[in-house]
Amino acid sequence: MKVYRSRLSLCLVVLATASLALAQNGADQETTRKIINEGQKHSQLMKHFEHLTDMIGPRLTGSKRLKRANEWTAERFKEFGCESVHLEGFEFGRGWQRGIAYGRLTAPYELQLDFRSLAWTPGTKGLVNGPVVMTDTDKINKHKDQLQGTFVLAGPPAVVKPDFEPHARRMHDREFKEEETSWPNSISPGERQARDEMLRIHLQIRTLLEKIRHMPKDEQPAVVITDAGREHGLLNADGSPDPQAAEGAPVVTMAHEHYALLYRLARRGVEVRVEMEIRNQFEDDDTKAYNTIAEIRGVERPDEVVILGAHLDSWDLAQGATDNGAGSMAVLEAARILKAVGAKPRRTIRFILFGGEEQGLLGSHAYVQAHASEMSKVSGVFVLDTGTGRARGLGTEGNERVIPIFERLLAPLKDLGFLWVNQRNQIGTDHISFKERGVPGFAFFQDAVEYRDKTHHTQTDTLDKILPEDLIQGAIVMAATAYNVAQLPSMLPRK
Repeated sequence: MKVYRSRLSLCLVVLATASLALAQNGADQETTRKIINEGQKHSQLMKHFEHLTDMIGPRLTGSKRLKRANEWTAERFKEFGCESVHLEGFEFGRGWQRGIAYGRLTAPYELQLDFRSLAWTPGTKGLVNGPVVMTDTDKINKHKDQLQGTFVLAGPPAVVKPDFEPHARRMHDREFKEEETSWPNSISPGERQARDEMLRIHLQIRTLLEKIRHMPKDEQPAVVITDAGREHGLLNADGSPDPQAAEGAPVVTMAHEHYALLYRLARRGVEVRVEMEIRNQFEDDDTKAYNTIAEIRGVERPDEVVILGAHLDSWDLAQGATDNGAGSMAVLEAARILKAVGAKPRRTIRFILFGGEEQGLLGSHAYVQAHASEMSKVSGVFVLDTGTGRARGLGTEGNERVIPIFERLLAPLKDLGFLWVNQRNQIGTDHISFKERGVPGFAFFQDAVEYRDKTHHTQTDTLDKILPEDLIQGAIVMAATAYNVAQLPSMLPRK
């Protein structure tokens, strides 16, 4: 009995010492320091980012450009020394390539119009001209016999008001800690109003297009014109028609100022005429989109996995830099850092660049479905998808049990400005697909900078909006997070 008690006491002392060490240290301090040093002094992030945006460009789901990006990122993972590098395809449908879009007001006077066609809409058959007609979802049946050859305005213009809050700013401590809601408080009232207005416009457009699509071809308008609904001539691509739907009339998004002008002129009852030429091309040789996958194999528990992810696809009005070239290049750089420091994680760290996020998290849904039997072995999924700003905190999606774990593991990153852990949710990105299967899924909160109000899905989403030091910090945070979660004695607790 004395021997048993002695051994029991010894075990309790060992466990207490181990628990104390974990509470005090949490992270693998030495490897974390190496990760920080490698990321700060030897970063290749911007070199790779320039290739992605300048040599490949926008990466619409299902397009040849996205496939090129998949293949190029796979080659980089191999170059770093990652294992099991491959592409996984999932059925998507038609690809699409944007062509020129020219147009002008011809009556009552001449004016060059600022617009782009929405993705997955056909072009015009050469230069077309005709009258401008006002309609909306309630009036479409009344006008259906009068639309052939016309330019249809899809309802009244949006309400666009000035936002009196500064846009490009850092998050303050209180903005992350005080209110655990879906969005940080750093979104201004003006941004919230603009977002609500865009949602209204998108629903209106989708309903109208569905009605027009079911009209006989010889009764459809020449072009449907929608209001971009953004200030200062910003255009947005995310109201695009369903890529799986049958072709209908060409649809364009027009700068709010020009759309409102056409609407006011038409409402006056004067003759308003427009001419346009739009050239778009569908790509039907490959109906799949792809996820790029690579990993660093775990040395003790290789069947248990920590996933770092971001979506590689983008809209195509610009280069797709902040959404989400930034997250993709941070994941790529995190893989490079971990291989460069010789990291030997206990569990496998898997890197996934998803496709089809912009059309409804399609790539991550496809991955989860294809690997359903493996979900119980995924410890956690960590995604970066809100632009170029520094990673400032991690919302635990209501999973209280992981908060003390993250606070210990991420403590060494505080000097980098990564400060907070709370229960806040992040919405609208690929960790959601894993959460739906019970896997702990998380998305890093970042400084908003100009993401939601300027670059998000617009023609300004270009490489010059990237803040290299911020994004390098994000890559370091991702690498350190994945490594230290992979080193935990057990997998992360489920919610």
